[in-house]
Amino acid sequence: MRIPLDYYRILGVLPQVTDKQLSQAYHDRCLQLPRREYSKMAVLSRKQLLTQAYEILSDSEQRAAHEDLCLESTFSDQLKFNPEISLTGQGEEILPDSDSSPLAPRTLEIAPKQWIGALMILQELGEYELVIKFGEIFLDTLSSPRSELYSSICEIQTDVILTISLAALELSREQWQQEEYEQAGISGGKGLSILQENCLFTSLQLEISKDLYKLRPYRILELLAQPEKNRADRDRGKTLLQEMLQERQGIDGQGDDHSGLGIDDFLRFIQQLRTYLTASEQEDIFFRETNYRSAVAAYLRVYSLIARGFAGRQPAFIIEAKGILDGLEKLQDVSLEKGICALLLGETQEAILALEQCEDEKVLTFIREQSRGAPDLLPGLCSYGQDWLQTEVFSHFRDFKKRTDSLEDYFADQAVQTYLEQLSFLKEKQDEEKQENELMFSRTISRNEHIVQERRAFTKGRHLRQTRFQHQEPQLLVSGGGGIPTLATAATVPMTPYRRSFRENSSRGARDRSVVTTSYQDSLQKAPTDRSFSLPTTADEPEQEAQRGSHERTNPYRPSKTIFKFRPWFVLVASLTVLGAVGSSVKWIQYIVSPLVALEEEQLVLELRQPPIPIPVPETQIKNQIKNQTEKLTIEEAKRVIETWLLSKADAFGLDHKIESLNNILATPLLSVWKNRVQNLEKDQDYWQYKHSFTIKSLKITDNNPDKAVVEADVREIADFYQDSQRNASKSYDDQLKVRYGLLREQDRWLIYSLELIN
Repeated sequence: MRIPLDYYRILGVLPQVTDKQLSQAYHDRCLQLPRREYSKMAVLSRKQLLTQAYEILSDSEQRAAHEDLCLESTFSDQLKFNPEISLTGQGEEILPDSDSSPLAPRTLEIAPKQWIGALMILQELGEYELVIKFGEIFLDTLSSPRSELYSSICEIQTDVILTISLAALELSREQWQQEEYEQAGISGGKGLSILQENCLFTSLQLEISKDLYKLRPYRILELLAQPEKNRADRDRGKTLLQEMLQERQGIDGQGDDHSGLGIDDFLRFIQQLRTYLTASEQEDIFFRETNYRSAVAAYLRVYSLIARGFAGRQPAFIIEAKGILDGLEKLQDVSLEKGICALLLGETQEAILALEQCEDEKVLTFIREQSRGAPDLLPGLCSYGQDWLQTEVFSHFRDFKKRTDSLEDYFADQAVQTYLEQLSFLKEKQDEEKQENELMFSRTISRNEHIVQERRAFTKGRHLRQTRFQHQEPQLLVSGGGGIPTLATAATVPMTPYRRSFRENSSRGARDRSVVTTSYQDSLQKAPTDRSFSLPTTADEPEQEAQRGSHERTNPYRPSKTIFKFRPWFVLVASLTVLGAVGSSVKWIQYIVSPLVALEEEQLVLELRQPPIPIPVPETQIKNQIKNQTEKLTIEEAKRVIETWLLSKADAFGLDHKIESLNNILATPLLSVWKNRVQNLEKDQDYWQYKHSFTIKSLKITDNNPDKAVVEADVREIADFYQDSQRNASKSYDDQLKVRYGLLREQDRWLIYSLELIN
C-alpha cells in the first residue's frame, strides 16, 4: 500500500535540514512515545519507519535519489491536474519551481508490517482524515483471509481501531475550534462507536464521551438554527435536547447531563435556544417537562400557549394557560400574566382583580399612567398587554418574531368572538343553574311550611265552613292536569271575608317572590304565552342601559356586564316551578271552599281526609328532584369516571384518533382544548399507545354545591409515541403521576372540567 508520506515528513524536518538537525530530529521523534494502549508490535513498526527515514536522509546519495523521486512525483501530479505543462522546443523540461513549491508530501511504498506505524505517524502529523480513510481500508484488508497479516489480525486490528478513534477525537476537537459543532459531534461519535462496537479501551471511550457531552449544547443550537425545511437536522437537535432534559431530570432538576452547565447556565441556554423553536415545538417540549413537576417548564409553556392562542385566534389555548398559572400562584407572582389571560378571554373584571395582586411596582406605575382619567386600570392593562405580547412573548418564538398582531385584530376576529360568546354563555348558564337550584330549594321549604299552616287553619275553621256553605249549590270536584283538583262548573262562589283574607295573604306571599298569581285558572292561561318574565326595572334604567351600550361599543376590550337574560328554557322551568307551588295552594283553597264540607262531619273526614285513591302532588316530584341533586359522588362512581377518562384518552390519541370518545367525559371548555390536541396529532399522522393504572387517593365534595367534586389519584401512565409508524423512544415514557381531577355533574352524569398535575 502506498501512503502519502515522505522521509522528511516522517522525521518532521524540511529538505534544507543539516546533518546535525537531522540527527536531533530523529532522537526527538524516538523519545516521543505513542500512547500506552498501543501494542509492542505497533510501537516497533513506528520505530522502524523513523530509523529507515533517518538512514536514507543521512546518506547523501540515497537522499538525492529520494529528492529526485519526490520531484518527479510532484511534476507528474501537476501535469495530471494542469495538462498545459509541456516540453520546450530545445528539449529542456520545465520543472516546477522548487522555491514556490517545496517538496510536497508524496507517497511511499509501505510494507504490510509497517502499515500501522505509518498510520501512527500520519496521526501525529495531524492528518486525521487520512488516518480514518486509510485505517478503514486497512481494516477491510485485514478481514481478507489472503492477507499476509491474517495470522496476527486481532492484535493489529486493535491497534488500527485505536489509531482511528484517536484521529476521530482530535479531528472533533479541531472542528470544535472552527465552530463546526455538528461535524465535530459526528467525528467524535464515529470514534466512540468503533470503540464501543469492539468493546475496547474504556478509558478512551470515557474521554471521547466527555467531549461529546460538553459539545452537545453547541450542536443543539446549531441544529435548531437550521431552516425549517431541514427537518431532519432540526429533529436531531430536538432529540439531543430531549436527552439532555431527561438526564437533568427537567430544566431545573438535580440530574447530571455531564455538560458542565449549572442550573443558572442551563436556564440561560434554554432562553437562548427558544428563539430557534416555534411556539408549537416549545409547547410540546415543555409539556413533556411537566412529568418532572418543573415550575420553570410550566411557566415557559404558559408563554407558548398564550402565543399560540393570541396569534392563532384560539382562546382555548389561553384558557389552558390560565389553568397552569392557577397552579403556579403559590410559587411565584403570576398575577400579571393571569390578568392578561383574563383580558384576552374578555373577563375584564377578573383582569382588574388579578392586577390588584401584582407586586411589580414599575409595571403598576406604567399601567396607572396609561389609565389616567379612566374609571379603572383597563386602558393601561391593554396598552401594557399589547407591548408585553410583542416584546416578551412573540420575540421568543421562531414563527412569531415578525408578527405585529394587535388586540383590536384579536377581538375583531369572528372565531374569537364566537368562542368568547360561548364561554360567556356557559358561565351564565352555570350561574343561572346555581341560582335556580337555590331558589327551588327555598321555595320548596316555604311551600311545605305554608301547607302545614293551611292544614291547621282547615282543622280550626271546619265548623265555620260547614255553616257558610250549607245554602250553596253542590259542585263536583274533578281531577285536573297532573292530578290537581279543579272545579267542573263555572258557578261562582260568593267571596266571604275568610276567603278574601286568604287570597290576599296568598297574593302578598307571591309578590314577595316577584311572581303575582290571582288564581289557578289565570296562571294556566298565561303560562304558554307569557315569555316576558323579567326583573322589575325603574324608569331611569332604559337611559342607563343605552349609555352603557354606547360605552361598550367604543371599547372593544371591555365585554358587556352580565345581564340576566331569560331564555325560553328558563321561562319554561320557572313557569313549571311557579305552577307547582300555586297549584298546591289552589288545591287546598278549592278543598276548603267545596260544598262537600256541608255533609256530615264523619263523612267529611272519611271522604276528603282519607281519599280512596291517592292523588300525586308536585311536592313529591320536587322532593325527589332535590334528593337527586343532593346525592353525593361516591368512591366507586369516581373510579368509574377516571377509568372512563383514561380509556377515552387512549381511544382519542390512538391509531384511529376516536375524538368523539371525549364528548362523554370532558366538559366545556376543557373538551375543546383536548380535541384540538388530538386534531394536531392526527394532522401529523402520529399517535400514542397508552396503558394506565390508577388508585384514588382522596375525594372531596364541594360543601355548597353537591354537583362538584375534586378527586386526587395516583396514575401510572405508560405511553409509547409512534411517529411515521415507528416508535419514538425519546418521546415515550413510563411515569407515575399525581393528578387532581375537577368533576362536574351535568344531566345525571359526571364530567371532568379540570385536570391538574400536583407535586
